[in-house]
Amino acid sequence: MIGPHWSKGWIIENNIISESKCVGISLGTEIGTGHSKSLEKHSKGGTQREQEVILRALRSGWHKDNVGSHIVRDNVIHDCEQAGIVGHMGAVFSRIYQNRIYNIHHKRLRHGAEVAGIKLHAALDTQINENIIYSCYRALWLDWQAQGTRISRNVFFDNISEDLFVEVCHGPYMVDHNLFLSPMNFRNMAQGGAFAHNLFAGRFVVRSEITRVTPYHFPHETAMAGYSNITGGDDRYYNNIFLGDNDANKEPVPIIFFEHLPLKPRDEVGEDGKTVMDGVPDNSICYLHAVGLGGYDQHPNVKDKKWWEYTKEELMELGDAAKDFFIGNAVLPVAMGGNVFLNHAVPSTHESDATIVAQKGVKIEMNPALGKVHIQIHDPELLRGTSAMLVTTDLLGKTYHANMKFEKPDSSPYYFDSDFFGTKRPDADVTSGPFEITEQGTINFEI
Repeated sequence: MIGPHWSKGWIIENNIISESKCVGISLGTEIGTGHSKSLEKHSKGGTQREQEVILRALRSGWHKDNVGSHIVRDNVIHDCEQAGIVGHMGAVFSRIYQNRIYNIHHKRLRHGAEVAGIKLHAALDTQINENIIYSCYRALWLDWQAQGTRISRNVFFDNISEDLFVEVCHGPYMVDHNLFLSPMNFRNMAQGGAFAHNLFAGRFVVRSEITRVTPYHFPHETAMAGYSNITGGDDRYYNNIFLGDNDANKEPVPIIFFEHLPLKPRDEVGEDGKTVMDGVPDNSICYLHAVGLGGYDQHPNVKDKKWWEYTKEELMELGDAAKDFFIGNAVLPVAMGGNVFLNHAVPSTHESDATIVAQKGVKIEMNPALGKVHIQIHDPELLRGTSAMLVTTDLLGKTYHANMKFEKPDSSPYYFDSDFFGTKRPDADVTSGPFEITEQGTINFEI
């Protein structure tokens, strides 16, 4: 319905956008890149074609001086069939904030690989903040080149597939002070993310993608610095809350690439004893992990090794899920600290001093009809004294491939000294999770 196309500096605000058969707002690519050859048969795979599109875009003026830097704010976008906001390279250096997006792909007229409340390719330095995205098929999907991207103070709930999908990106991308409240929170087929002061109440998929080679860039530029596949890792998790979902099964569950909860019944078992996955090849299987960070257990710890390649002997000692995940690959390390695991959420073996609490501690009530969330913290003391530290650019370091700091688009550092509502955090003994808690007794938030 609104499309600034291959341009710079639009302000799209205060609109009510609904009933598009495709997309509400499109921040798209110049047609000369050749991406939209829908009537031709392609002999090349999608990854190869996308690499060529990026190179042609650079020849077509894909540069900060010409493209992006849009502001998309204070819009209500609902009942669009493919995406609420979509962008293919045209959303670079943009700010997307304070939008309410819901009922995307609600009618199921068509499906495909761009269906989400917000779906962006190449969200270089794009800031996605303070949005409420709910009752969508998928909430936020960042595909290729999420570098310098920040996802902050958003609320995600009642989404069918997952709240956040980051695919074949090398980072650095920053995810802080968000509420992830759907049954599946995060589908991670990327590397180089930092997660700080979030509330996670759903499950994770953590998967490598070694068959696709994707680019990374020089800091705060469109110019490419190199290519690599996705071996996984290079992620940091500090001061998050994980709220268990009462499922007694904590083992990884195999699922198909785009599958979501509830899973289809699987009664058939193959000769190898594994569940038959509708004929899907092994390299298309992901593993769904319980709420928590157990999906990272087979990665090295940044304190021990900077880079680690598993030997055949080491792989033999791992479970099937780990072997499928790592076989033949080098994997990047991870870092964790100050996280809280409530209601039997699963910590990672990398965090020996994690705060583990059997009680639920936090009650969440969601009302999709009104687009509201009510959060009640029964015992604030559960979230205090957790070894949480002030999260800064210095703490997070640099990502492996781009060799870039986690920092703002103007190269200034992150210093997370305020919470979801802007409340000032202390210099020490900060509260884990999105909310800095200074009061006693039960605390209520409505968002």
